[in-house]
Amino acid sequence: MINKQTLHALVCCLATLACSRCYCGGAEPAPWEVKINEEKLQRVARAIGAEFTWLKKPPAKPQKAPDDKTAESGIADMAANDAIIKSKGDFSFETKDGKEIMLLSKDVEIERAQAKTLIRGQRIRIVTDSITGDLERLESVGNVEMVTPDRKARGESLLYEVQYGPHHEEVKNMYTIEGKGNGGAKAILWLQDDMMEGEKFINDQRLDTFRIMGFPVAVIKLAPAPVIPGKPAAPTPPPSSGGMMPMIGLNGGKIRLQADGELFYEGSSGHVHLTRNVMIQQEATATQSGMLMYGDEANMVMTPPPPEQAAAASPPGATGGAASAGTTGGGGAFSGDLNTLECIGRAVIKTATHTVFCDRSLIDMPHKLLTMEMKNPKDTVRVYMLETPTTGKVLIAPKRLIVNMDTGEFESSSSHMESFNGPPPSREAAQVKTK
Repeated sequence: MINKQTLHALVCCLATLACSRCYCGGAEPAPWEVKINEEKLQRVARAIGAEFTWLKKPPAKPQKAPDDKTAESGIADMAANDAIIKSKGDFSFETKDGKEIMLLSKDVEIERAQAKTLIRGQRIRIVTDSITGDLERLESVGNVEMVTPDRKARGESLLYEVQYGPHHEEVKNMYTIEGKGNGGAKAILWLQDDMMEGEKFINDQRLDTFRIMGFPVAVIKLAPAPVIPGKPAAPTPPPSSGGMMPMIGLNGGKIRLQADGELFYEGSSGHVHLTRNVMIQQEATATQSGMLMYGDEANMVMTPPPPEQAAAASPPGATGGAASAGTTGGGGAFSGDLNTLECIGRAVIKTATHTVFCDRSLIDMPHKLLTMEMKNPKDTVRVYMLETPTTGKVLIAPKRLIVNMDTGEFESSSSHMESFNGPPPSREAAQVKTK
């Protein structure tokens, strides 16, 4: 017989999942200065995915529970308040070493119909403290799905862990979602308009961090820049803008982040760090050109939204953070507006008309500046500009080049122009020493 404390703890678990900060994360923040092993940086050929299409459809939202909970033959139903537990297989319950352990198997569903929160799996194990009734561990294995009103997740396994200190202070609140591994289906998360995919997600809700490991992919939607009353709007380049410098907007639209290593996000600082063979793709819109960036690693910094704006974007009961506050448009993966975007190591920027080669590129959104620089003062930043499909000019600048993204004006200690034929060369073929 299951006591009321166990069922109450289960209800609290589902409530926690319904208002959790985000669905992926890391236990410890990774250092921003990452030492890179050159052998590991050998670029792996990776096909660019179709234009911002979902890899899979998200699981359906849970339906309101029918009045007759025994209508489905062979399914055992148990309810506490609005919590409904179903399974078609075996069920066991035991008390051991001060813990209450409940185990369910085969097509298990744990639902809070009123909150529209649901966990599915082929085998679910729940461990609670027999004295306090606190949930300590929830394991779900086999075709796992997790659904809340504003986010969804799918994977092969889910592990949710909570620990308390001697004064009942929370010392651990973490969950891990994994795909099938060995080249199998990856774990996927949908956060309203945003999607993330990887072999493994780790979310530390107490520290507000998450980590995606194993070829992470994230498609996020940036909000348009806010309109400031009395301030004239910045000039908007057409999607196929040519000219001396690449015109980069990053003002609204979707961005695809992809890497061969991992993606780490720290909510308190707004830092997003991607490692190994990073690719950042921005879709073209009616007001800005599309863009493709490559690098050995990348850093994004988000500016947190004002408190009143974050509160308005948060779903009822949420505590803030990455998933609940979202972008300026609301409800996204990362909280706030894009502040800076940096690519480090063998950086390449491509637009419809321009190709840029440098060792480091930095997009500074508040100041509307694009900085491109080389490690070695004798190396040159190169900007290839197509004038026809087969001819163009290249701007060559030693060490550093700074561009105003609104006007296209640029700053360099010295630079010169050369003509070229054919498409822009590869980075390795383009780079030469200054004389």
